[in-house]
Amino acid sequence: IITVVISFFSLLGLIFLKVDNFLLEDLSDKDDFKKEYLYFENKFSGVRPFEMELWVKDTSSSFLKMEGLRNLEKIENYLKKDYGAGFLYSPVTIVKLANQSLHNGSLNEYRLPSTEAELNETKKILSRVTARDEIKMVTTANFKNCRISGKMPDYGGRSIKNKNNALDSFMVKNVDTNKVGYKITGTAALIDKNNELLVKNMLYGLLFASIIIAITFGLVFGSLKIICLALIPNILPLIMIGGIMGFSGIDLKISTSMVFTIAFGIVVDDTIHFLSRMRLEMRKGKSWLYAMKRTYISTGKALALTTIVLMSGFLSLVLSAFASSYYIGLLISLTLLFGLAGDMILLPVLLIIFYKKNKHNEPSFS
Repeated sequence: IITVVISFFSLLGLIFLKVDNFLLEDLSDKDDFKKEYLYFENKFSGVRPFEMELWVKDTSSSFLKMEGLRNLEKIENYLKKDYGAGFLYSPVTIVKLANQSLHNGSLNEYRLPSTEAELNETKKILSRVTARDEIKMVTTANFKNCRISGKMPDYGGRSIKNKNNALDSFMVKNVDTNKVGYKITGTAALIDKNNELLVKNMLYGLLFASIIIAITFGLVFGSLKIICLALIPNILPLIMIGGIMGFSGIDLKISTSMVFTIAFGIVVDDTIHFLSRMRLEMRKGKSWLYAMKRTYISTGKALALTTIVLMSGFLSLVLSAFASSYYIGLLISLTLLFGLAGDMILLPVLLIIFYKKNKHNEPSFS
């Protein structure tokens, strides 16, 4: 009954578990570098890089034509107002500066040319400076490929993904995507994608490991029932940790997802030791309860001791100021503790309840 209740609340906590990541989330707020980071986050447009690549699909067009510039300006306005990006630098910035220089540097003239004649005058200036690094960093010489660079607050990978979906909707509705192609790129985008892919791959790896372990149990113990019963006390601790993470607001990312695979391997090892000792005692002709008693006294003590030693090693990580190390140490230690409780309390009960009795009126193990 206790197991069912714990499982229910753990599964409920899994609903709140989400995949997310922040650039400097592992650093303490007291760290000097983190303080500088937060200053730029709060006082300026943020420190997270924003990079967007754009290209024209029509070979006769370019971003130096009036239509292309208007599209870029429209995208920039959306990025500033709705997406949350700032300090944007793009071909629009270059053209606006060139137009401003044509009007003696007037602040009111920092704008796109309003007529083709003004645009042609602006192009004459740009033709003399296209070799400069400031131009090369945002556009090619023919203005057919360009990028919008800027900064934005570190909203987190999950929030940025939602913003990118909203940006896709904006582009479809307001820009002719048959003429203009685009994609979000840059270091921050790669970090988000890398985190998402690694978390998914680790979870797939955990599922694959469960299947391999189930097959191994089947080959060693020759019973489908033992596979099901043995996996329950090994999977339950992982569900419990997931529930704790969900209720505590601990995000699933590269570091925390490692907890599941590491702990699962250790916990399964305890189950194998317990079942192997149990079978060995029963093959000696011992009764069911006496064999279980001998397993507790011998293997049980060893499992408890090794769990304490392993927990002591991992708990040393909670002293780290690095958040990932802290969570790895804490969560793995809790998983080992839950795993030991499952092997020493839940597994024997499952074996007694679900195994058929033989002619001696005792549960048949093999």
